[in-house]
Amino acid sequence: ASRCASLPVGLPRGLGPAIGPPVRHPPGLQRACASRAIAAPVPPRLQPDGSPAREDPLVQKLRGAIQSLELQDQEDAPGGDAQDESLPVEPLEAVAASLLRSGPDSTMGQLKALVDSLQRSILLDHNRSQEMASQMVGHFSVCKSDASWAGFKNTYDTKLPLHAECRAAERQLNITYTACANEKAALCGVKEAECNAFEEEKNKPNDPTGECAVNAMPREAWLGHIAQRFAGLNATFQLKKKKCEDAKGPCNYKVCDLSGLQSKRQECNTLLGDVQAAACSWATAKKVSCNNFDGCWKSATETYANLKATHESEQKQRKLSWRITERLKCLIAADGKTDKNAEIEKCTIAPKPDTSHLNITFPNLPPNPGCQDPVLFPCNGPYLAAIKVSGMDLPDCNTCPMPSPPGPPGPPVPLGDSFAAGGAFHLIDTQGYKVWGNCGGAGVEPAKCPDHPGRILTPTLLQSVMTGSFPADDPPAKVFTTRYGNFWLSQSGKVWSTGTTGIWNEPGAGKGEYLPTELFPSFFANKPPVIKFAGNEDNNIMVFVLKDGSVYWAGSLLGGWVTTPEKVLMPPAVDVKSSASRHIAVLTRAGEVWGIARDRAPWKIEGLPAGDPAKLVVHMQSHAWARTQSGRWYSWGFNEWGQLGRDTGGQIGSAAGLVTTLPSDEKPVQVAGGDRATFVLTESGKILSVGVNSHGRLGDGTTTHRRTWTYVKNLPADDPVVWAGAFEYQSFARTKSGKFFSWGYGQGKGVGDGTRQDRHLPVLIPEVAFPAV
Repeated sequence: ASRCASLPVGLPRGLGPAIGPPVRHPPGLQRACASRAIAAPVPPRLQPDGSPAREDPLVQKLRGAIQSLELQDQEDAPGGDAQDESLPVEPLEAVAASLLRSGPDSTMGQLKALVDSLQRSILLDHNRSQEMASQMVGHFSVCKSDASWAGFKNTYDTKLPLHAECRAAERQLNITYTACANEKAALCGVKEAECNAFEEEKNKPNDPTGECAVNAMPREAWLGHIAQRFAGLNATFQLKKKKCEDAKGPCNYKVCDLSGLQSKRQECNTLLGDVQAAACSWATAKKVSCNNFDGCWKSATETYANLKATHESEQKQRKLSWRITERLKCLIAADGKTDKNAEIEKCTIAPKPDTSHLNITFPNLPPNPGCQDPVLFPCNGPYLAAIKVSGMDLPDCNTCPMPSPPGPPGPPVPLGDSFAAGGAFHLIDTQGYKVWGNCGGAGVEPAKCPDHPGRILTPTLLQSVMTGSFPADDPPAKVFTTRYGNFWLSQSGKVWSTGTTGIWNEPGAGKGEYLPTELFPSFFANKPPVIKFAGNEDNNIMVFVLKDGSVYWAGSLLGGWVTTPEKVLMPPAVDVKSSASRHIAVLTRAGEVWGIARDRAPWKIEGLPAGDPAKLVVHMQSHAWARTQSGRWYSWGFNEWGQLGRDTGGQIGSAAGLVTTLPSDEKPVQVAGGDRATFVLTESGKILSVGVNSHGRLGDGTTTHRRTWTYVKNLPADDPVVWAGAFEYQSFARTKSGKFFSWGYGQGKGVGDGTRQDRHLPVLIPEVAFPAV
């Protein structure tokens, strides 16, 4: 009866005071509640003294029919319409006929109003179901073999012709320079020959004896001979000197511009590097997409079949309800007829009412487009042919190794360390460190964003788009991010960052650069490794937990700037958590939870039970939960939408209190949350959600806020969830087989499906493949 309270008579089924799409109740519950409503207008009569009167036999019969209807609801099984209708229709029809013959007008009026209300709700439910069925093929849209590489291909297609144009200009400059250089070489060759001849002439020894030898010539003749000889020698000397001097000018003053050629060549080499990087990223992303495409398509096909079966089952129930109400309407219509009994008899033998208007039209399964593995990538034949420029020698090509298809699952990355959300979303799956969302938050230069200005819309290997690279011998082991920067903890316990990393003033400690930068390397050089770290939403506080339990902080604290980490005066810690919040929660070794904020000293959270230490703390922006050693959950913080899981009258729970509102048949094993919402993963592998449902982040297919727990829908029934995550208005789930689902606010950073659309139900993200657990 309490469950029927949400199905008020006279209103369309499922519509209550909340604004938004109606709640969808199980068909059995819907009909059972309808039968209770039918019974309601026929209350037991009372004697004048207030004691119960003997119940009218017709009323007793009606109650018996209602009990039969409820019994049928409990025992519904798949089968034909006749099987579903066999129990409820005849008894209810007979009783309604009896009421019509002898019942008061007020009862019939209420029954007519009820039937009209039920038919309106059936049509409303049908229309909603048809709308949802029409969107069933949307599950295939996430299986995009081109989703993650379209941006890289666009860069390749854009830069390749620019490279060819650049090389053509380089070639022309090279031709001009070569012609100039050849001409200069020829001129300088002439200069060298003439000047060598002059040098040879200049270096001849003087030989007066030979040149002025006395002979039998008369003196006058001898003097004439000597004069003639020296005039010839001098003329030869002067001629060779002049030729040398004349050859120097053309050689020395012939200038060939090599700098222009070198500048153009550097420009072309840079373009070629961009082409090669885009081709490699394109091929790598395409190969990853193709590796995941088949599994995604299979999963979408299974989801389609499951949803179709569900809608067909609900369609069958709606048709049954419609036939019942149509027969009741026939009987009610007989009330005003002259020969009431004859009209009633016609109704009892009338053909089965037509319900074809309640048929659901299902979209056809889309054809499988398949996925073609990349055929062009550095440095294979098609790539070398594409970049070839006639007459030009290009730099050596750097090979691009292709990712292999997913192999057997390796050791799983700890669930809590493999995902983080902030200005962008970060995760470590079987293929490596991936990101999507705001490029700045992902640590990626905007010029390298592959999908949309300032955005990466599908999970992409950070290594393929980042500036620089991870340390080869110390890769990321845990990820963490804030609204304005992202960080990772390396295997050796060093903290690295990219993107806008806040106000850290130590040289090299991150100043909005895109190169991976180690935070505070000199400070942590001689200290135990960092095992946990967290930051607040504005990225102006960072808290580090070291292996020895000591806690350090840096940033804007207590009215000043702490530019080098300082030790925090608090008990030894084992964990620290934050989620786009001004506050940070620290879990101590003793099982206490402490709070850290920029404007006050660390404080201990009160209300946790003595003798039952906390073993896990989850920070969710404006509230927090903690699990104790006994397995009980406690919560504190804001509670205006029931996100604490306990009744505080909507007031702030400043001290921790026991969580009490979860369904008794569900055991919580993990908790996540964002802005005024909480998600609880249960032992059965399902996710419960409560709170603000902006952008559909609760995953129930609506945007209706919930103060009571609802189940996240559209997750595979045969693949239980093993981890749930949330950030602000986005939500996530990871299944036992390693599949990753995302939903909620898509208009900003996207949910990871290649679009910027909100998703009110979980969608599979095929680019992510976690190990099975």
